[in-house]
Amino acid sequence: MSTEVQGNTAGTRRREQILDVALEMFADRGFEATTMRAIAEEIRTTAPLVIYHFATKLDLYRAVFARYQHLNEERRREVLKVDTAASDAVERIVDAFLLPTLKAQETAGGKLFARLVLREASDPAAHERGILAEYFDPMARDFIHVMRTALPDKPPGFHEWAYLFGVGALTGTALPHRIASLSELPNINEFRYDHLRNVLVAGWRGTGR
Repeated sequence: MSTEVQGNTAGTRRREQILDVALEMFADRGFEATTMRAIAEEIRTTAPLVIYHFATKLDLYRAVFARYQHLNEERRREVLKVDTAASDAVERIVDAFLLPTLKAQETAGGKLFARLVLREASDPAAHERGILAEYFDPMARDFIHVMRTALPDKPPGFHEWAYLFGVGALTGTALPHRIASLSELPNINEFRYDHLRNVLVAGWRGTGR
């Protein structure tokens, strides 16, 4: 292997290592409380090396979200396949909304990313960073459009709020210890998909107008 190839490989590994540590720190501490120096210390390197790969903390933060953007793209593809005239259209929309994310949460990185999304979505300063606008709003608009087509009789504003209520319910699954503290069932988290799906289907389909 040439020196250049070895260097590229080492650089790629270091970049991935930085992203791994950044994901964990951002998920645990949030954007403001995480520093480039702390990330560098965690991987036993220097802040300038981290800055070499990611010029600013915001660049690094955005790269963490970009790394998981395939999940949102998968959700978009799935929801756009839904036959909105079918009797089970709402169920299919809910599945497109839930399954890619919940499947990702079966991995350590997916769990951390879910917690990070929860932090970003609830941070009053999130709009200043533009993460939600860039990585999540295009998908949200697709879901709202498909929901509006499948449920045309709902009142103005229903589809937008229904989507955001779904986001709140889904991001809540990123905190398994919370539900565990409210239940005597040792395996309560195993039921999250079925119950969350039922709640969203009932809420999105609804009967009230």
